[in-house]
Amino acid sequence: MATAVGISQGTLQHSDTDWLKFAYEGKILFRPIKAFRHSISWNAINSANCVYGGSGGRTVTKDGKQYRVRLMRGAITDPSKNQDSDRGAHGSEWNRLMLPIHDQVRSGNWSYPAYVESGIPDWGIGFTDVDLVTHQTHGNGSYVLCQETLGSVIGSRIYRGRGGVSDSGWGAPSVADTTRGWAPVLELIQ
Repeated sequence: MATAVGISQGTLQHSDTDWLKFAYEGKILFRPIKAFRHSISWNAINSANCVYGGSGGRTVTKDGKQYRVRLMRGAITDPSKNQDSDRGAHGSEWNRLMLPIHDQVRSGNWSYPAYVESGIPDWGIGFTDVDLVTHQTHGNGSYVLCQETLGSVIGSRIYRGRGGVSDSGWGAPSVADTTRGWAPVLELIQ
């Protein structure tokens, strides 16, 4: 995937991970279960035109179908809310897709409840932070890079994960340490 879109920064990992398939807001989306690369910056992904997936964004073809390559939306707005709120996580694509497949949805006992709205459905999947590598103690790339900026911190970018699937953080777009992970979303072009 990285070669196909011209991304050379970072370290390859989990290249054989399975993909998740979602039907969301009238679109078909695919996302790897675990981040493909770590030690990659938001800036490197943006330089490859793989952040937003709009009409000018990068595309790939697989099995005769074309996909837009982008990052998941970790907040509902861009820029997201300030650092003292839910950071705009409530209602985000991340919350709507990643939380329903996590085992914590069954108990509602989220590691970071401030970033989780009520009413998240349980899709009966039961992935853990180990399965998704969304906790820093389970491997590299647990800070999954997302599209949005954090409105109150100029130039910062939202990531999800680090302390678990419900966590929401932010950092400088130039940081490319082992915590930063790239889990691209492939959006089917119809």
